[in-house]
Amino acid sequence: MPWIHRGGPAAWTGRRVLLLRTFKDPWADIVVLTALAAALEVQDRIVLVGDGQDKAAISDGWRRVIGPEPAFDQQVSYVRSSAENWRAAVLREICVADAIVLHLSPKDLAFPPLSRPPDLPAEYRPDDLIGRLRSFTDTPLGSLPTGAGLLHEIVYLTWLNKVEQAIWVTENRYYRPVVERIGTAMTGLAYAFTADGRGLSPRMTALEQHLAYLRGIPGLPFPGPGESRSRAKRFTTALRAELARLSRTYPPMPPEVRERAVASLPLGRSDRPRRLPPDGTAKVIRYTAVEDLIFIPTLEIVEISLNDARTVLSAEAADAGCPMCGAPLSNVFFYVTGLHYQEIRGRDALRNAYPRGKCQSCGRTHDLG
Repeated sequence: MPWIHRGGPAAWTGRRVLLLRTFKDPWADIVVLTALAAALEVQDRIVLVGDGQDKAAISDGWRRVIGPEPAFDQQVSYVRSSAENWRAAVLREICVADAIVLHLSPKDLAFPPLSRPPDLPAEYRPDDLIGRLRSFTDTPLGSLPTGAGLLHEIVYLTWLNKVEQAIWVTENRYYRPVVERIGTAMTGLAYAFTADGRGLSPRMTALEQHLAYLRGIPGLPFPGPGESRSRAKRFTTALRAELARLSRTYPPMPPEVRERAVASLPLGRSDRPRRLPPDGTAKVIRYTAVEDLIFIPTLEIVEISLNDARTVLSAEAADAGCPMCGAPLSNVFFYVTGLHYQEIRGRDALRNAYPRGKCQSCGRTHDLG
């Protein structure tokens, strides 16, 4: 298991700091990585997860900024992953991290505008709540502001109760837009209207809604190209202070604690009940890998297959997909509440069990009946 190091020089006792990023800009990653190195002690380690394609560029940048000592591989643990297993790899690394640094950056040149519903009073009477809701749900979900992978990693932070062990960083020019997106994500968790019917809530995907969890944790801007060295020093100083604060609250995990944490980490599919997030209750998730989900329903549940769900839905409802955002049925997690339904089969039995769907695109829950 590459994330557990036994014996020898790799058996470090210092802090393990995980850096999560979007794989967009190696230059910016190098700035954050080398500032992290300057903020940590020699016995601490920085962890990167990637497919290996950016390792050479990042290690070259490390040598240009830091020099030959310490060597890149001496202080950085680069965990290789593939398109098939990166989510499991990241979950494991978050599980054993003492601190997590999130490098937030836009997918493109800038953050996309929020997707908001039209001016509802111009289209519907003040008492036409159904019309307002229909107009709201017909508004397309907004474009993701940053990489989907990084947003999914924020989901994992919430699952593992690691949000308070995180720090987010972003380039100076993006700091204000990031703060705005995090604040706006709070209103994206529910439908909100003014008294005259105008929509307040933006239309956010389930992934972007998870930015709301970053509202209570520190955010640090770092200087972009051409900015003064004094700003870079201030960033390193601020990063050192935040990491020291986290270290006082969350001391480094002993190796045996890391091993136990990884051993109990639920991944993949299982026909047997397992205690799963978000509430730690027993759930049977047998058709979808746990790490591929964004929203897992609360209480004791049993997943039902897409084919079984189709037997309950009308052809029209199946073609329409999620009634809240129009996502295809393949984006919906179907389930029934109660472990006594583990052996449930057949259309009539499913109907009587009140099956539900949790959309992984918009996060809304709806009944199948």
